Amino acid sequence: MCQTTAYVIEGDREVLLLQDVISIRPEDGALRMVNLFGEEKIVSGRIKQIDLLAHKILIAS
Repeated sequence: MCQTTAYVIEGDREVLLLQDVISIRPEDGALRMVNLFGEEKIVSGRIKQIDLLAHKILIAS
């Protein structure tokens, strides 16, 4: 399986946020992400880009 990895953009860098992401849900101005193992992260920001070919989600704060 090829799940997606989420990164938060800090300046000109992409910082790893969560690997094996299977779900993203907007929630009260934030994004709730869940990975394959049930780990959840909530981050404020917006989705800047989703690249399905590269399995990458970029979040801008």
